[in-house]
Amino acid sequence: MSIESTERTVRPVIPKVRGDTGIRPLRRADISQIANLIVTYLPHVAAGNVQKVHTALDLLQSNPRYEDDSPSLVYESPSGKIEGFLGVSARSMIFNGQRIRAAVCYDFIVDYRARNGLIPFQLLRTFFSGDQDVILSGSAGDNTRKLWQKMGGITGYLYSTYWTLPLRPLQYGLTYLNRENRHPVLSGTGKPIARISDTLMTHFPGSPLCKKDPEGYSRQISGEELVGFHTKFCKHTTLRPDYTVEDLQWVLGLASKSDHLGSLECTGVFTYADDILGWFVWYSNPGGTGEVLQLHAREGKEDLVLDHLVYSAWKNGLIALSGRVEPPMMEALGRKHCLFSPGRMWMVMHSRHQEILNVITRGDAFLSRLEGDLWIL
Repeated sequence: MSIESTERTVRPVIPKVRGDTGIRPLRRADISQIANLIVTYLPHVAAGNVQKVHTALDLLQSNPRYEDDSPSLVYESPSGKIEGFLGVSARSMIFNGQRIRAAVCYDFIVDYRARNGLIPFQLLRTFFSGDQDVILSGSAGDNTRKLWQKMGGITGYLYSTYWTLPLRPLQYGLTYLNRENRHPVLSGTGKPIARISDTLMTHFPGSPLCKKDPEGYSRQISGEELVGFHTKFCKHTTLRPDYTVEDLQWVLGLASKSDHLGSLECTGVFTYADDILGWFVWYSNPGGTGEVLQLHAREGKEDLVLDHLVYSAWKNGLIALSGRVEPPMMEALGRKHCLFSPGRMWMVMHSRHQEILNVITRGDAFLSRLEGDLWIL
């Protein structure tokens, strides 16, 4: 396998776009049409949020590392209508100490009213023809996963498992019933009772719902600090992101726009002697579920870092925490009696280098939700 060394500049990821297929790079003038397409076909995006989606797409075009050298792709019909969109975000990663080219797919949408039924295959084939060493998508649905597999991609089952930890179980249960449209009357009228019951249960002696302030302390950390922690503690991972301060600030800036998920926070956990033990990037969402985008701990400190995350969420009034499993944290999550659910969103990947795919499959990769997820829109 020939992968360029860390001393060389990463070449841009430029797919081979064929003009006769209708596939071409995204232009800023296309964003309004794509925003309408997203609102139409993504059920989690409210119809009134077209302008917000427009803003997010515009921000995604400002990737500081590659800018227009790694284009998102659209399918334009002969009439000039945008009928397909594949969002691409170029990234740099480190594999076995060498810098490699990566690309993250963050949205894959096709107008299924279009006459051309080959649009999904054409978009994905063009994407796969690029010069990247690995491409990833951490938010594929069932149909997208099957399409990737037909086109030569594979599913990373380990990175497709999600965990949930109820902190206020009765309130979380009612939220679940409401989300699944089950017993809407119960989920509406039972909220005050559930809130009171959860509060009372935290005062029972020995109750697992009563969270105690863990050893050490936690505080907000900057993007620059987070890059330093990654460099120090993740350098032995075979595959990991090649973060720079500018790159990470850009990603965190995008994530912070998803205010419907709560307030984005980057929190470090330290000993009283100010030694870093780990960190978590998450949304504090009082009264709701806090989505965790990244969770990491020094070896042997997984439980303590997780305790700080749980205590912070409980203290801020969250009813549950949820995130994607990061392999080194799996045992600690199990000891917290988290609920595990595979396939909430699938991690799919494609590479001409089997060595890279093998590393991801066996879990020797640092791939968090910051490397692509539905939090973007």
